[in-house]
Amino acid sequence: MNKGEFLIEEYKSRVQEMQDLMAEARKLELYCAGALGGIYSWFAAANLANTLTWYVPLLIPLLGLIRSWAFYERVRQISEYVREIESHILSGEEDPQGWENWYAKIRVHGLTPSGLLFWGVLILVCLTLPSVLAPDGL
Repeated sequence: MNKGEFLIEEYKSRVQEMQDLMAEARKLELYCAGALGGIYSWFAAANLANTLTWYVPLLIPLLGLIRSWAFYERVRQISEYVREIESHILSGEEDPQGWENWYAKIRVHGLTPSGLLFWGVLILVCLTLPSVLAPDGL
């Protein structure tokens, strides 16, 4: 295997890894939302007394946000490496520069706006739902 073939295989592998990480991030969002729905339904059906227990599920989106940020941080790291591969493979080419090199010009680091919105709404729900569903209000 020569260097060019190696870089192409490495490129394919890293792109697949990024896709897998993004799929995991979406599953995490789905599982966290589902878990909260189940927990709050159970609390409401059990007529759980006016306690701080209603706020324990807040840990789910907080920990989910941290894990999601870790996924996106890893994607960012891989993206930087993929940009290097693109630059090497496409050296001397005027166009195209490769997706990661092009996207790096417009990327905002961190979670995507939709990711931030999702976790923010989930946290807000956990802060307000107890006062709506708790039997005596909190």
